[in-house]
Amino acid sequence: MVRISKVIVVILSAFCLISLGRAEEPTFEYSEEEAKLYRMPIKQITPKDGIWTGHVIAYGHYIKPPYKFEIRDDTLLFVNNVQIIPPLISTISLKRKEEMEEESHEAGKVAKQYNDRLDAILNMAREVYREITLRKDRNAAMDSICKLFKNDTLLKKIIIDVRVYPTSESDATMSIKLNLPGFGVTPFILQFYLYPPDTGKPIYKDKKEEIAARKASLQDDIGEFSNDLNKGKILLVSSFRGWPFTVEKLNKKTKDIIDILSSSKSAGEKRDILNSLKLIDPEKEILYNYESTEWPPSESLKFRDK
Repeated sequence: MVRISKVIVVILSAFCLISLGRAEEPTFEYSEEEAKLYRMPIKQITPKDGIWTGHVIAYGHYIKPPYKFEIRDDTLLFVNNVQIIPPLISTISLKRKEEMEEESHEAGKVAKQYNDRLDAILNMAREVYREITLRKDRNAAMDSICKLFKNDTLLKKIIIDVRVYPTSESDATMSIKLNLPGFGVTPFILQFYLYPPDTGKPIYKDKKEEIAARKASLQDDIGEFSNDLNKGKILLVSSFRGWPFTVEKLNKKTKDIIDILSSSKSAGEKRDILNSLKLIDPEKEILYNYESTEWPPSESLKFRDK
């Protein structure tokens, strides 16, 4: 059983389903030393044909259209020669992971009794899900699991909300919003999969079948990303946000970064303005990887008002 404290590290490092940033990031002073940690050199190419609508931003770089997806080695997905699945890992994201692991170790001492109880109840929840779904009553299983957590005397002190919802035909996802002592005052969310009863049969007959399944999954991703780009959406790929995903509009702070860096202001003026912004890691990824020859004018992109 994976310890809850280790699960938190994975989540905070953006390598899981939920990507959690730090609640507050301090203002910063631009330094070449910091820039080296965030820089992610890429070798994008511009194909002759592909998808001309939408936008792709990968590791702080703007990828020029048209967009063409390619599966390599049956397990890797590229767009315009840039690997997006699995996402590349930057030096700073590895450093963040190490910092989180150290913080989690110390915080885990404070939260040990809650960690132990969460482990125990989670194990119980998985067993309950298997048992009840054997009787083909998944709704009853999900209701029972919610009650397990909400009615526990100790966990009542830290849990804000518990939800269980279907993920696919037979499995489900449990989402727990909580405040865990030792991990700050900002609530965060843990997510766990609940699987159907084990039939005893292996998922794949052999390695060949497993790789074929992974390739099929990447083909599904291509279909989903292509559909979204055709609708004019923006595909975001980051070393900090886990799996690639699409959005309708970009964060306004991204527009501020692009406008400042592309302006005719002096280097000192740009630095002063940027230092007044509170930038989180994905935004710094754009700042430190910005190349004026890559990015179109910000007016051609879509941004949220706030």
